[in-house]
Amino acid sequence: MTRPRDGQNHAPRSTKQLGASTGAQSLSTPTNAQHSPGANLLSSSSSTTRIIPSAEIEFFGSTAFPAIINDDQDIVNRYVGQFCDQSILQFCNADRSQEHISEKQIHEGRTVLNLLVNFPAFTDCIHRYLELSYTCMVPDPFIKACVLSIQETILGLKGSRLRQLAVDLFVNTSKPLNLFTPVPAKDYHTLFTGPNLRWEIIGFVLAILGISLKYDVNKQNASPRSLPPDKSDFIHRIAEAVEYCTSVCYSYTCVSHQALWLLYGDACLKNLVYGDMSFQFWRCMGDLSSMFFALGLHHENVKFEETHPFYQLEMRRRYAAQIYSMDKTISTILGRPPRISGSHCANIMPADIDDGVLLLEGDELYSSLRNVDANGWNMDRQFRGATWRRIKLIVSQFREEVLGVCLRTHFTDDSEILAQDILTRHEIVWDQIPQELKYDELTRSLHIPPPQRYVVMTTYMDQKYNCFLLHRKLVNETHWMREPLYKASISLLNTVLQVVSLSDQVYNMQRDISWSTLYYGLPGASTLAVDLLKDLHHISSIPNSQIDVIPRAEVIQNLAIFIANLQKSINRREVNQKPCKWAHAILSGILGEIIDPKNREPTTRETVESQTAANIQFSPNSGLDSDSFNFDDFFSRIGSGDLALDTSAIML
Repeated sequence: MTRPRDGQNHAPRSTKQLGASTGAQSLSTPTNAQHSPGANLLSSSSSTTRIIPSAEIEFFGSTAFPAIINDDQDIVNRYVGQFCDQSILQFCNADRSQEHISEKQIHEGRTVLNLLVNFPAFTDCIHRYLELSYTCMVPDPFIKACVLSIQETILGLKGSRLRQLAVDLFVNTSKPLNLFTPVPAKDYHTLFTGPNLRWEIIGFVLAILGISLKYDVNKQNASPRSLPPDKSDFIHRIAEAVEYCTSVCYSYTCVSHQALWLLYGDACLKNLVYGDMSFQFWRCMGDLSSMFFALGLHHENVKFEETHPFYQLEMRRRYAAQIYSMDKTISTILGRPPRISGSHCANIMPADIDDGVLLLEGDELYSSLRNVDANGWNMDRQFRGATWRRIKLIVSQFREEVLGVCLRTHFTDDSEILAQDILTRHEIVWDQIPQELKYDELTRSLHIPPPQRYVVMTTYMDQKYNCFLLHRKLVNETHWMREPLYKASISLLNTVLQVVSLSDQVYNMQRDISWSTLYYGLPGASTLAVDLLKDLHHISSIPNSQIDVIPRAEVIQNLAIFIANLQKSINRREVNQKPCKWAHAILSGILGEIIDPKNREPTTRETVESQTAANIQFSPNSGLDSDSFNFDDFFSRIGSGDLALDTSAIML
């Protein structure tokens, strides 16, 4: 990860740390073993019989008490044969599958299954959604295979047959899944679907269905009869069903990649149903980060590279990169320390390849993996989901350092030096990413199709937001120039307005855009609005000689459009409508004072808060630098956060 200069990196020696140096080599691909098929390229083929060393279901580090035995496992196995085929978890959980399944559980399970049985159009909804999604943690081919298998399994089921399916799901879920299994990629889904169907997969598919319905991506192409009559109620029932599936998996202590799918889908759906700042979403992210470490996604094991199928290892890197980035996102928006530390993570950079490459084997796979440049970017310069995931990881690695500066309790001279160092390295590393894969604010990257362009714009705003946070911290704590802060603010405001405009122009992208408005746009808009207001009334004791950097007429016009977009989110009753109401009320007052100050009483913190507190049940006291809330620091009180749960999939 991008560690501070004076910090010591404890990652394995073979790991390449992105952004750790200012040279071009900092963006080189991870070790050759990671993306090269090597001697075991055919490991995913079923045509070769091999003995695969078992992988522990849960990860235990060097300080765990089983570690001493594990270090000398060969010797122990040689002389203590009765335990040689059984890990400590398998030994402790040997009788879990014998637990009785009650009639209440069966009834609840049938109720969950009926959500899919009684809505046969769920497959079409999910497929249309996946056509627009570029950021799903689980590759499309595997999701589609699961959806198709479930459709075949539940087709026409009712009565005793549906009851038996519910029983089978409980029995299957009680059995632990192997961490790795040597099956071809095209057959991977058969391990947990069909006769092996589990609650993890039912819950995950329901979560994707809920997200699909929430985004209305099916409204234009689907007939009214193929959609639920009361969509809002149906989505809430789906959310409850997904939570039920997670509770079942908790009761059976499910630790697997498929359990990770479920927790991921649950977090993404809760984000859409309850909002970015909800405790439900925050709690789900805690569960997700716990599974992250339990599966050892932060750990690099060279033996795995030599013995296990490439597609399974590559998917683990995708999981790790995405969850790491999500952790930095929610930490920023809530102003809370990250749960996943980069200092404990080995190399988790995924390959810049299409999802379909994961299904290849042999020479075809080898040829596809060679289609990258020296820094690991695809030679075709096509922006794909894996490209987004790589850029997002790079920005999130820097975001962890940014959070370390912004959330620390004391700001020292060393903090100032570190902040400047991060800014320098961040710019160099960002410049090394191919220009064709980044958003261009001048040309607006019109050559990129709208759904992809949206994702490209979010990565651009993410890196701008890193700079914004550091510049703002330096301005507040030192005599740092305000000009870089203004430029970053203007860029964020202009780009988020382009995002909203793009969403309005493209029917399939008309969705809840309140999070991007609040997360990316509001910090920049607030900075510009408050400083224009302070300059108007000469509030600051020190004249702001750099206020002329702000193009006043253009910014006022864009602020008016931004406020109108906040009102649009309120009218649509989007999930973040309360924060939008709060921001709309305050920014409207500030802009009105800037435009026409003659017949208005001066705007003060007391006036604004008294006008909004009675009508809007939303606490402004969340976000970065919570120890210094005042009107001068207005925007920080609305949660200057980073909800990078991308709208094209909310990280799905």
